Amino acid sequence: MDVEHLRQKLHPDENQEQGLKEKVNKHSTAIRVVVGTIIVMIILTAVSFIQAPKKAEGAPQACFKHDVCVNLTIATTQDELEIGLGNYSSLPPDTGMLFVFEKPGVQRMWMKDMKFPIDIIWISGKSRITHIEKSADPCIPPQCLVYEPAGLAKYVLEVRSGFARDDNLFDNDVVELRNIPG
Repeated sequence: MDVEHLRQKLHPDENQEQGLKEKVNKHSTAIRVVVGTIIVMIILTAVSFIQAPKKAEGAPQACFKHDVCVNLTIATTQDELEIGLGNYSSLPPDTGMLFVFEKPGVQRMWMKDMKFPIDIIWISGKSRITHIEKSADPCIPPQCLVYEPAGLAKYVLEVRSGFARDDNLFDNDVVELRNIPG
């Protein structure tokens, strides 16, 4: 008989205690891993809720410096983008139409079927004015001007003629677009 075998026979409780300690250590490690994983999941969930975009509440608006805002009608479909304000007989001072394009590009605009002059404001995907066409006059085809910005725009905002001048708007000014779908 070897010494280890003899020791096990003389002290059987010590062997059970050693085996029990090993089991407890294995379970403690597993519990720590599970608890740590749960804590990480809770933290990640909380961060995602904090960073999740808020649901749009209220009417869509474009707001400029000095807290000047206009309420918006949104044009996103091909028909809406083509017709624009063509069916309107006038535009109230605190309203405008925002054309929302799928991706930034050189967005060309014209005044076909318009009944009144407007200011046209091109806005980048980073919410900065890239160009302003002031007092664009209605046209009668085939002599319609096509207005085109020098840079890319994701949005085009049409507002009453004189709006940009009256509110002192310039290229590179920030525009806060509120409650815009998509």
